[in-house]
Amino acid sequence: AIKNYDFLHSNFEYVGRNLLRNKQFMLGAVSIDGDYLKYASKKIKKDKDVVKAAVKRSRTSLRYADKELKNDKEVIMSALENHSVYGYDRKYIDLIIRALDVCTKEELKEALCGRK
Repeated sequence: AIKNYDFLHSNFEYVGRNLLRNKQFMLGAVSIDGDYLKYASKKIKKDKDVVKAAVKRSRTSLRYADKELKNDKEVIMSALENHSVYGYDRKYIDLIIRALDVCTKEELKEALCGRK
């Protein structure tokens, strides 16, 4: 488990490559700050579990995900889950537009409103 959050936050860019390739480490890191996905290895940026955890924490971290996952339905739905925390901005509107391409109306309504 990652324990010294303040130290890690201010020094994350210096974390060793082996850790940036380690799924468990990166799952812990993106659960603290989704934008740590920026530093992950290419392999980790293709890992759906890590990307979903990152976008649940910070939907803006989607920009660091592998190209294929940026349009993945599960990833988009995970990013939509945190809308109430961040409000509505241009990136959120772009995310909803992307969701319209991969989600049904009912799935989108559930993600945005919490009901079907």
